[in-house]
Parts: sequence; structure tokens; C-alpha cells
Amino acid sequence: MQQPCFRRKPDGSLNLGDSAASYKVAAENRKAGWQKALSGDAVKAKARQVVAERRRDPDDERSQVEVLGEHVIQMGKYRGQTFRWVLENAVGYAGWLLVAMLKDISASDFRYVNKMAFNQYLELFPEGREVIQLKSTETMSKPSASSLSTAVSTPMQSPFSLLVTGRRKLTPEAFSAKLTKAVAAKPCKLLFIFL
Repeated sequence: MQQPCFRRKPDGSLNLGDSAASYKVAAENRKAGWQKALSGDAVKAKARQVVAERRRDPDDERSQVEVLGEHVIQMGKYRGQTFRWVLENAVGYAGWLLVAMLKDISASDFRYVNKMAFNQYLELFPEGREVIQLKSTETMSKPSASSLSTAVSTPMQSPFSLLVTGRRKLTPEAFSAKLTKAVAAKPCKLLFIFL
């Protein structure tokens, strides 16, 4: 059974940084652009074929982890790489991706099945569970861009209009008049807002 070989720092902790190989793959994927995701069945069939080519029975219970590790990731900067490769070369990214996926699970396409399989594979290993915990904690301690904009804006007003108008809702005409008055009074302040 082929399990991922997690990279470690000299102190024994997980190396969450990306490997040199991962930078190359990410650059190639940026150049290639968007690609249509394969169905979950197609991804699984290819993974089973790879395991069978190693003269292992993909139906054997002991080979199931290996089959899952040969699934190809269908999204993100490492799309086209096996789950095992991602854990070996970019485990920090794997943890970040999983935490991000769990916030926004949408069953609208084939990527959903791939996300769930990736989640299952990552959680099979103590190191995978450790990186999920680390990235979850890291994500919880940082405010997201969406939480910052939610704190500033209301459904019908942009953050800029709130800076100029305050929390009151204004008609477009009233907003335009207030903006014109503000520009005439303090042009430097408004220039700063746009920078």
C-alpha cells in the first residue's frame, strides 16, 4: 500500500510549505487555464486502473487507501495531480483547501464528489488531521475579507457610500448631492478613499 510521505522540518513538525515541484505544477496550471472536471466515476476508474497496473487488486480492502490516493484532484492550483502527490508536496495547501471547501460545499458539479473524496483521504492520516486542525485554527484567527466587508456594508450600500453618507439610506439623488458637496469640501480626503 502506497501512503503519502509527509515532509517534515528538522524539529519533526510537519513542513506546511510547498515543494519546488509544486511551484512548477502551479505555474503550468496557471498557463493552462480552466479545465472541465471529470466525473467522480471517471476519476475513480482511472485510479483503480493505476492500482491494477501495479499488480494489486483494486477491489481488495487493503488497496482502498491506495486507490483513493491515486484519485486526481479536479480543482485548484494542483489540479491534475493525485491526492497522494498533493499531500507529499503541498500538505499546507491541502489543509487550507479542505478548510475552505468545508465553508463552501456546493453539490453543483463533479468537483463536489472530488472534494469529498479528498476530504476522506486527508482525514485518513494523523498528519492530515493535524494539518486540518492547524489550518482551521489559523483561519479562525484571521478575519476574512467577506467578514470585514459585511461589518462595513449593508445590503444596498457599498463601503464607499457608507464612508460618505454614514449608515442612513439615501436616494440616488440625495447621495449624488451629498457626494458633490463632499468633493467640493474635502477633495484630498476623497482621493485617499479611492487609493
